[in-house]
Amino acid sequence: MSGTQQNVQLVVEPQGPAELESASLAAEPVPQAPDAVLVEGVSGGLTWGPFAAYMGLWVALSALSAFFLSGASPVTPARWMPEYVPLLWSGVALTAFGPIMSIAVWLVARARRPRDERQGLFASAATRGSLTAFFGVVLWLGTLFVLELLASGWML
Repeated sequence: MSGTQQNVQLVVEPQGPAELESASLAAEPVPQAPDAVLVEGVSGGLTWGPFAAYMGLWVALSALSAFFLSGASPVTPARWMPEYVPLLWSGVALTAFGPIMSIAVWLVARARRPRDERQGLFASAATRGSLTAFFGVVLWLGTLFVLELLASGWML
């Protein structure tokens, strides 16, 4: 290419919808997007029932924490009340219950499905369980934090 350069321009004419569909079907499979695993995990064909019940347990723990620790004051903060330790261990138990429940849901769903429909069940159960546990822990710790702020007089 001494001195002369060639410009090559590729012109692609628009295709109709039928041609686009057949071309996309014949093309190589495109690797999944990074968030496709999360989408598969959330919509993976499992029931939300056990996970909703699990979230209900977190809401109940938060409500019980608010009820039992509402008498906290600057003199007696919530963390020094006798009800705090059992509530704390209840939170720890619920946190540990999340993965156990996810595995149980996965095993039941796996046993009830034919072999060719089992793909993605574990990811779905693990994703749903971890999302539910995360939001449950955030709700409960947020409740404890607000109770502490109210007891110390920061929020009135």
